Amino acid sequence: MKKTVQRVLNHAGYRIEKIRKPLGGEQIFLLDFALFVLNQRCNGVVRFLQIGANDGIQEDPCYAWINRFPWQGVLVEPQPKLAAQLRAMYIDQPRIAIEEAVVADQPGELVLHYLKAGEGVPEWATGIASLDYASIAAHREKILGFDAAIARIKVPALTIEQLLMKNGLETVDFLQIDAEGYDAKILASIDFRRIRPPVISYEDCNLTHEERAACRSLLSSEGYKFATWHGDTLACLPEVLPVSSNRRAYSDIAPSSALNCVN
Repeated sequence: MKKTVQRVLNHAGYRIEKIRKPLGGEQIFLLDFALFVLNQRCNGVVRFLQIGANDGIQEDPCYAWINRFPWQGVLVEPQPKLAAQLRAMYIDQPRIAIEEAVVADQPGELVLHYLKAGEGVPEWATGIASLDYASIAAHREKILGFDAAIARIKVPALTIEQLLMKNGLETVDFLQIDAEGYDAKILASIDFRRIRPPVISYEDCNLTHEERAACRSLLSSEGYKFATWHGDTLACLPEVLPVSSNRRAYSDIAPSSALNCVN
């Protein structure tokens, strides 16, 4: 019976697997490694755009690099309290700009859903603010007093091109997106003829299967290769993290000048 069920599921693209305990040991985060390689190739001067910066510390991939190297870029965070914290954090670093806004495919105003700080609202809840109410509502059962804490605010919406022009950036080397369900729309709005970040990281756990497929298809058509972990996807151009069926070809990796980084 089990074999019959397994055969039927195999034909449908599924398989039965025994649930195993997670394996121990520290993990290597490929995003950190990709940023290490990118930082070296850009001689420590990486241009970046981080969409959904939160408090700039929690699970933030840019924080350590910004504070150790002369990275130049924009932190986008629409929640007023967090945006104020970011401005205070980087007040002495003029190469870091803070934009209290959201990123969208069209400029204007959009409604942001977020949780106000209060009893029963965990610290991590600042990271689930979203333009998509369904994305934030998916956490209702995890948070006591969710309905009393939910808040809505109209925030400015800027396109990626507007953000770059406003802050004097022609392009970026690293694009980080954590937009709680809006990531696919942001990726779809990018004009890859104008900007072509060698490293892109985006959150895919709040996307539908169709949206995930569309993101992969779009980025694949632009030559990106992928790694996925814990609800996030890393997309790199091969000159950063090459992928080859013939590993001897790695000796032909393009030099740093191919990335067109700031020197």
